[in-house]
Amino acid sequence: MSTTMLCQVARAENPFYLEDVDMHIGSIEELCYYLQNHLPLVDITFFSMHLLDWIEGELGAVRLAQTLHHILTEVPDPKLMELILPVMQEAGWLNAEEERAMRDELRAIDEQPVAVRMKQKADMLITYRKYTRAIRTYELILTMKQTEKLGKAFAASVSHNMGVVYARLFQMEEAIACMKQAYSLIHTSQILHDYLFCVRCQEGEEACRKLADELGADEAMREQLDQEMQALDSDEEPENVDETLRGWVREYHRETGL
Repeated sequence: MSTTMLCQVARAENPFYLEDVDMHIGSIEELCYYLQNHLPLVDITFFSMHLLDWIEGELGAVRLAQTLHHILTEVPDPKLMELILPVMQEAGWLNAEEERAMRDELRAIDEQPVAVRMKQKADMLITYRKYTRAIRTYELILTMKQTEKLGKAFAASVSHNMGVVYARLFQMEEAIACMKQAYSLIHTSQILHDYLFCVRCQEGEEACRKLADELGADEAMREQLDQEMQALDSDEEPENVDETLRGWVREYHRETGL
């Protein structure tokens, strides 16, 4: 089932390219849709001069472009709310209740530490299979002093999710290193499972069993690993691999809330 948007203004002759998601947009409504549904990917740098020129030249929204330019150049430490809401208002995208909810969400985002927002961005990049960008973002987060202040659980979540990306790229040695680092920080069943899974894929059943003994994996986890490996050995391997790895981040979020 497709989604249809009724555009209130003329579509751009030359679409705007959104590099993070490899997508072209051609109207202010499509810009609003992107902003509303991809907030983790949006920061101040999203509102580039290139975007403002497109809004003015292609959409003919001269006043909006001027408003955004003023905020970016004249307002000290501009907030996302100050940039996103004018776009929404220009298109009449939100009703009063939706705008209040958006304001609350944007306030919460502005109050989050930069490292947390960066991790949310990297996590969303995974869903669009932008793996290299996600890895670069995770690596940068791990070098930040702020990450230490956010605690071991946060650092572990970054290492874990970076391991997921490496596993998706079938770079299992790197994935194992990330999972090992994550497990050294916090001992959760999800990290242990994913760590053992990577070891089994790269080093085989015996190495996995030995590590499982060392780390005290229970019988239920061992049986689960056996079942997953049997599924990977089937004729549907590519689909099963993809689904298994996509599920790791979802499961980790449910277990830790990070």
